[in-house]
Amino acid sequence: MDNATQVGSLIVRARTGYGLYPLENAHVTVTLEDREDSKVVADVYTDNSGNTPIIKVAVEGNNRKGEYYPTGQDFTVEVAKDGYQTVILYGVKLYPGVETSQTVLMALLPDNQGIKPQPYDTEIMI
Repeated sequence: MDNATQVGSLIVRARTGYGLYPLENAHVTVTLEDREDSKVVADVYTDNSGNTPIIKVAVEGNNRKGEYYPTGQDFTVEVAKDGYQTVILYGVKLYPGVETSQTVLMALLPDNQGIKPQPYDTEIMI
């Protein structure tokens, strides 16, 4: 089997309030999980809809007899925002030629319970 490198992609969607409210300006770091050396492959922020831009990364897979059988690679996704508990997801699998979407639900820290999510304030309290 030959290792082949192709491009895979990821979109991270940061939400709060049981997934109802997008979180703008959440800091998203994507790291390749490697035993020898972890490598940051993306360092971005979410937009006003709570989504990152499309993150494109090189992903290795296996190639047999000219047919592509993606095995993917594992990445760590860390999402942080002031006033919210940081979320770290280990083992997020990305595949060559595939766009992966990862939704992250972030909880308000106890000292920020009075903060209402923006920009879509409603009568729902978190």
